[in-house]
Amino acid sequence: MIIGINTFTVLLLGGVLLLVYLMASIYQKRFHEVNLEEIGAVFFATTSLCGGTKLMYTTLLLLDPGTIESDKIYTAYGGFCVVWVSVRKLKEKINSGQKKSKREI
Repeated sequence: MIIGINTFTVLLLGGVLLLVYLMASIYQKRFHEVNLEEIGAVFFATTSLCGGTKLMYTTLLLLDPGTIESDKIYTAYGGFCVVWVSVRKLKEKINSGQKKSKREI
């Protein structure tokens, strides 16, 4: 049996990853610099990461085999692009936090 990934699961995973990001910013001693705009951007990136993964998963594994293969490839590629952009944005946010905390030392 394949476990279904619904919208609630994507939002829950995005929220958990946002909490991990906030805990990392506390560890880096830059929590006072985190504002609502940054929290929104990180939450959007984490939910996009989960949503893109869900898109690739459902396209490649769960779609009807009778669908056109080229459509599956392009849809999965779109999911991969969403994941790629989300990972780059999260990496950028984490690295900017590390640079700020190193300047304070």
